[in-house]
Amino acid sequence: MSKNTRQIENEIKKLFNNINNSVEEEYRIINTNNMFFEESDPAKEPGTYVYADSAGYHLDIIGDRGGIAEEKIIDNLEDLYFELCWTLVSSISTLYASKNRIKGRDWRRIMFAKRIELLENLNFDFGKKGKTLVDEILENAPYNDELLGRL
Repeated sequence: MSKNTRQIENEIKKLFNNINNSVEEEYRIINTNNMFFEESDPAKEPGTYVYADSAGYHLDIIGDRGGIAEEKIIDNLEDLYFELCWTLVSSISTLYASKNRIKGRDWRRIMFAKRIELLENLNFDFGKKGKTLVDEILENAPYNDELLGRL
C-alpha cells in the first residue's frame, strides 16, 4: 500500500474541491456526508466507504436498507480515484442535463458530454476512461432522439 486511509481521504477531498470549482454554484456537490473513510460493515450507515488495508484499496457501498450492496478491492490509486470521481461527476452531470434539456433530443447527450468534460478537467486519463465507459453504455443503449421527438 502506498497510501493509507487518511492520505486517500485528503486526496479525495482535493478532487472533490476541484470538481466543485469546475462547475457553476448551482451544480456543486454540497457535501460528501455519505462518504466515509473507514472500514465498512453491513450494520453501518448507508453510503460509500473507502479505506486501505493490506488487501488493497476498498470501495464498499452500504445500501439504503443496510447490508453491503457492492464491494470492490482496487489495486491502484488512480483506479480508485477514477471510480469515486465517476460517481461524483455522474450526479453533477445528471442534474446539469435535467436543467438543460433540449426538446426532441435524448437528454443523455448533454449528461454524457458534461460528465466527460468534468472528468477531463480533473485528469486527461479520467476523461479517456470516462469516454470509454460512455461508449460502452451507448453500445447497449444508443441515443434515441426519434422517440423523444414524438413526446
